[in-house]
Amino acid sequence: MSKADSQNPMDDVFSLLRAEGREHVGRITELLLSWEKGEIDAEGLEELFRTAHSLKGAASTLGVEDVAVVAHAMEDVFGAVKRGEVEYDEAAGNEVLAAVDVISTLLEAATPEKPAEGLAEAEAVAVRVRGLLAPGAAGEPSSTPAKGERRAPSSTGEAAAKVEGARAGAKTDETVRLPVAKLDAVIDGFSEIWEEKFRNDDVGASLGRVAASARTASKLLDEALELYRRRGDAGEFFQHVERAATAANSVDREARALDFDFDARRKKFELDLTGFGDELGRLRMAPLRPLFQGFRRPVRDLAVKLGKKVRLDIVGEDNELDKAVIEVMKDPLNHILRNAVHHGIEDEKTRKAAGKPTEGRVLISSTRVGSRLLIEVEDDGRGIDLQKLKEAALAAGVIRAEAADGLMPEEIARLVFEPGVTTLEGVDDVGGRGVGLDVVATNVAALGGTVEVWSEAGVGTRFTTQIPLTIATARGMLVEAAGQKFIVPSS
Repeated sequence: MSKADSQNPMDDVFSLLRAEGREHVGRITELLLSWEKGEIDAEGLEELFRTAHSLKGAASTLGVEDVAVVAHAMEDVFGAVKRGEVEYDEAAGNEVLAAVDVISTLLEAATPEKPAEGLAEAEAVAVRVRGLLAPGAAGEPSSTPAKGERRAPSSTGEAAAKVEGARAGAKTDETVRLPVAKLDAVIDGFSEIWEEKFRNDDVGASLGRVAASARTASKLLDEALELYRRRGDAGEFFQHVERAATAANSVDREARALDFDFDARRKKFELDLTGFGDELGRLRMAPLRPLFQGFRRPVRDLAVKLGKKVRLDIVGEDNELDKAVIEVMKDPLNHILRNAVHHGIEDEKTRKAAGKPTEGRVLISSTRVGSRLLIEVEDDGRGIDLQKLKEAALAAGVIRAEAADGLMPEEIARLVFEPGVTTLEGVDDVGGRGVGLDVVATNVAALGGTVEVWSEAGVGTRFTTQIPLTIATARGMLVEAAGQKFIVPSS
């Protein structure tokens, strides 16, 4: 039995559920973080409610009841907030965000054979989420578990840990959701190529006429020569030669027209193929919005953990990038953002003393430059202490003492990318091992990109990465030297 025959036909349906669920989870997280900063209006609250409702409905339809149970509880809370029955504060935000994490785990674990393995834990999480509701609020179940029902764990994080192991067995999705406009563009390109094929059939007919004229001219010349040999009749000979010349001229005209026409068609066909290839390449492209918005949560959580106030601003999230490149860039950008929050942004007391707003600002932005994308991460923190960085590099053996004094400021700043170099004193679970920015340099270089760093003490730090839009194809110029052909990248 083939693999296709043995595959459960519902696998594709669950794959689509996971893709849709990730979008819902991402949007819920985005809206919750906006809410936490007081940047949400009534329309945003309504979208939050609708998104939770849609997630619940999609999960219920396929029997993924563990996801549906948690989503339903969140829907109840959002509905109560809309009606003014519940105040949303940081503690409530932490509880709901933890429930979102559980939903993410359960979604990845769901399969047609085992659609709701985490139902007991999900019910416990739902109890905790509904605990945010005021007594008597609509949709609130009894706070006392019924006989035989499991009690809620001590924290939502504990429930998330219990179901985390299910993620390992979940199948990686191999589907891509595409805008209809992109598919239409590919279909149009394919139609153009077929039309060009039919036009080239006409070229074939013209070639047939040229060949026929050439055969006629050749036959007339043969006959003329034969007549001259047999009769010595110059008159008839020259008549046949004249007719042959006329046929030859016809061949010449046909050939010239055909050559011109064929060259034009060839160029048109090359353009069509190039355009078609570009449209196919665009199918691999995805907007940066999910990637950039996905960083809001880890930046927020790290800031809370470190006792700092940090705002993440985003610019250029509508620019598109090859999905494979996005996957490779997740870790480097995450490292840079964590570095900005951990190393760059000062605590509130230090910022106030320096005359800065108590809330630190981190900006992630993207700009398209030809066939490449510029991604920058900038913070308004303390900046890099170049002297301290140089001393750390000396201690790690990255540079020699005799060379250290001759380094320019920008050369010293680039030492942050060297493995083992860190300006932190001591190691914790956030950093201090000197490996984060090393990963950035390695991953960006693997893509054929570059990364630069600028910093000014007391002003902030900016990391600039320049990467190709796609790694699927590359354009270049074909050159030949010493009998060998080479392609020189045009970018």
